[in-house]
Amino acid sequence: MDHMDRPICKSCLQGKIARTPIAKRRASPRAASFGDVIHMDVWGPAPVCTLNQHRYTVTMVDEATGWFEEPLLHSKDRAFTAFVAFHAICCMQYGVSIKMVHSDRGGEFLGNNFTNFFTFEGIQRRLTVHDTPEHNGIAECTHCTIFGTVRTLLAASKLPPALWSEAHRHAVFIYNHMPHSFLNFKMPYEVRYGELPEVYFLCPWGSCIHVKVDPSSKLALRSTIGYYIRHDLTSNSVCVYWPQLHKVSVERTVIFVDGPTVKGEPSPQISLPDDFDIPQYDSETNPEDIAQREDDQVMEDMGLPPSIHTEYTPSVLRSINTDNIDIPPELQLDNPSPPPASESSSTRSQRICKPSAKARTLLEGSGITEKEFDDEDSAFLSANIANVASQVGNDPVTMREALNRHDAEQWREAMIEEITRLESQNS
Repeated sequence: MDHMDRPICKSCLQGKIARTPIAKRRASPRAASFGDVIHMDVWGPAPVCTLNQHRYTVTMVDEATGWFEEPLLHSKDRAFTAFVAFHAICCMQYGVSIKMVHSDRGGEFLGNNFTNFFTFEGIQRRLTVHDTPEHNGIAECTHCTIFGTVRTLLAASKLPPALWSEAHRHAVFIYNHMPHSFLNFKMPYEVRYGELPEVYFLCPWGSCIHVKVDPSSKLALRSTIGYYIRHDLTSNSVCVYWPQLHKVSVERTVIFVDGPTVKGEPSPQISLPDDFDIPQYDSETNPEDIAQREDDQVMEDMGLPPSIHTEYTPSVLRSINTDNIDIPPELQLDNPSPPPASESSSTRSQRICKPSAKARTLLEGSGITEKEFDDEDSAFLSANIANVASQVGNDPVTMREALNRHDAEQWREAMIEEITRLESQNS
């Protein structure tokens, strides 16, 4: 039997009828330009009045750019005044006329003032069915996002609930200046104005700040503590909440205790080039790793374990026999014979290799200058420079170099003395 030919049971319809499911896809294409479709809704009443006795907000969301406006209201009937002001700003400042308004069937949107204004301005109206907030989903979801942020800001700052309006303004600013998935992770500000916003001045809402005050005497304090509420973009200043007075004022000279930028954001003074990259680590070419491998090879030639696993105490260093070390040809000295014996120094600081008199005159600037030489004596000048360079900064870099010098015994005694001193200090 065909479905249409089945008999309809009126009793079953009265007892079992279900709600028509909500479609998961849009019935119409998304708006393309700012002002084509504005979604509206009213939130309230709030359980707590603001400092200015506000209890409602009216939501106005542009479908194309996601730009969000939500002015505060004293009562629901002020929604018309807020919309007319928003429409005037769009026409006067940006040359944009609103073409369609999407809202629910609330009495504030079905009054004669809205109806007459829409007729006069040529604005189309699109309404939802009663008890179907899903069809006004853009405005409803924005409510959920904004007031979730408001509750979070109040909980984190420990400020009184009467400041929910100030937290609401801060949340609206954040919403318009953060990426969203429905905009392909672009910001509403970026989509509307075609450029990235400047948000370097943002600070954690409700953070403690010091505000300059006029001193009552020469010994009076020059600042007092307040709480950051928001930036007043109309006067390039900061709105500060005073808990003792229960009011908000606009101040210019303030110091942020936690810093002028949001934690985790890069400083505006720091900028890295586009081609900046960290070079990869290569143990084959790293000088420190090369020196460590040379020291380990020396230890292995002496029959000792590598230095990375051995604690070289003075007794271990005294047991090192440098006669059994196979010195590579490139490290062998032309004159390996030790210098004449001298008294052993008591500390390492007494063993100082002083430059010669000729080196000192060149270093002090009183030696031979280029004016006293002609081209034929350039070779002699080069020899003097090489002599000075050989006497300055010629300390060994690795243990292999220290043990292959003619003064290897003195270097070994210096190491023993240094380790003994460190052990006596438990360092």
